[in-house]
Amino acid sequence: MNKTLLFLLILAGFSATAQVKRYQFKVSGNYPAIAATESIHELTILPHAGFVSAGHTATVEERFETRAGLDIGGTIDITFSKKFFFTTGLNASWLRYTRHVTIAKLSSAYQAESTLPPGVQVGAPFGSITWRDAANPAEPPPTGLVAGKRNGETTALYLQVPVMAGASFLHDKLLVKAGATVSLLVQSTEYKMRYSYTNGIESYQERNGGSHSKVLGAATANVSYAITKHFGIDVAASRYLTPIYNASNRHGGKARYTVLSAGLSYIIAR
Repeated sequence: MNKTLLFLLILAGFSATAQVKRYQFKVSGNYPAIAATESIHELTILPHAGFVSAGHTATVEERFETRAGLDIGGTIDITFSKKFFFTTGLNASWLRYTRHVTIAKLSSAYQAESTLPPGVQVGAPFGSITWRDAANPAEPPPTGLVAGKRNGETTALYLQVPVMAGASFLHDKLLVKAGATVSLLVQSTEYKMRYSYTNGIESYQERNGGSHSKVLGAATANVSYAITKHFGIDVAASRYLTPIYNASNRHGGKARYTVLSAGLSYIIAR
């Protein structure tokens, strides 16, 4: 009973000290940087003739071409002293990039081929690939998988909750914050390739295919500077600790986002 009463007194004092200092509404452009990854895979390969399958060790590489996206959201600053405050809020982040996955090396003389010539051999985009023994004289020469122009194009929409501690400088004009951001996947799209007997190899858009991780965690730093009473410049950087893709879709390894953003904010101070 005494411990409960003490806790309630501390909480009441804490609540009395805390107050909402400011609201910020932000619109920013973002740019994700994703480092290339590489991993070793054991592939079970069916020959073109369909007699037996063969296991091969392959090096699979992933690289990413990133493009500008958009962040929109708002935060609230709760102050506990004249200088220090706590920040949380809700943001929407739309990221865009293209994923290229290639089979770079194989442990034998088998080569990649497709029913849609012409193309390339080992090093073709990882996807609907069949395999055959290039040394088999009964088979025609192997060809490669022809990638669609949009193959690998990806968008991901996340709902984000930042939790940061901050300090104010220059009479509250300069705000410096650091902490964590939790991102929840709302929607993802990716252009992929598939093979059918009627259409051959074709490109299609997969929506919410389940390849992305549902929840991501990141370390975040943010700097805001008020250029007028109500408008400011906002810059942020987030280094994600959680891989972009779930365990069954990390072809080249644990690729992670590093996201930079810059934009304008509208400030309502109390």
